[in-house]
Amino acid sequence: MAKHRKSVSAAQSRTEKPLALEVVIPTTTGYVSAVSARTSRKSAPGNPVPDGRHHLLIPLSVLTSALLLYGAHVSFGVVLVVAGGFLGLYLRAPSMVRRSREAFDKDALAIRAAKTGDRATRLASRLEQAWALRLFGAPADVHARRAMIAEEAKRPREAREHYRRALAAWEGELPLATLVGYANASYLGGDDVEAVVHFQKVLDRGAMLPRLHVRLAHATLRAGLPSESVGAWLEAADRDAEDEDARREVSLVRALHEAKRGELGRARALLDAVPGEALPELRDEVREALAASESCTPAGALSADSTPPRPPTA
Repeated sequence: MAKHRKSVSAAQSRTEKPLALEVVIPTTTGYVSAVSARTSRKSAPGNPVPDGRHHLLIPLSVLTSALLLYGAHVSFGVVLVVAGGFLGLYLRAPSMVRRSREAFDKDALAIRAAKTGDRATRLASRLEQAWALRLFGAPADVHARRAMIAEEAKRPREAREHYRRALAAWEGELPLATLVGYANASYLGGDDVEAVVHFQKVLDRGAMLPRLHVRLAHATLRAGLPSESVGAWLEAADRDAEDEDARREVSLVRALHEAKRGELGRARALLDAVPGEALPELRDEVREALAASESCTPAGALSADSTPPRPPTA
């Protein structure tokens, strides 16, 4: 375990170097409950770095007023009305952003809960309507919602990029849901070292999430990191499995673990126990690991659980 943590820490120092600030964005209301997140540690939440673009309304108001008054020779009364409109928008911008964000989050929950339709397109359309959020909202908030849309569209690399940008736009305690989102996007996009680092952070926060342990184990194996803790994570994943699909995923990752350890008989038994149509990509990973282990095994060598050869007959 100590070796594993040391390796992950080393990987963390390398992979997080591009991130100026190790932070994540707030996510849609209810996302944590949607993934059944529960934490045992409480800490003060951080805050997104404010955008500040609404402050541009003041110089814009002055410039527009000057152009209207001295360039277009518009009456002073009209100029006052225009300047008042800019000032009113400036003063109302923070509350408009808050209402726009809350309305989007409420609608996004309903859209994501729907089982039919193109949810990614509907979410993108809804974000276009949230003009106050897009124009004046904190960059972390906006990237959080764009990452959600990319997730629904099955574009993990795009989602990860939005999460990465959001990581640099948050001050203080990391929001758990977005930390999970970044880890998942890294896992689904094939960036296994980043996935391990951030899944471990989620685990260290005391979160209990579906498939957290199995994905941490799987990413660790794919990344080729020390795997002393993989067995314990798979045991935890087996206990937490909520349905048959989750149990099959655990079985196949366990088979991958056994194959990489050279326990070919156990790996084949676990692979054969899972129906052939389930998780085809993960099954292919197990087969590739079996083939690689077999090619590295000297002729006549046996794993501890293999059947010994029969003695030659006279």
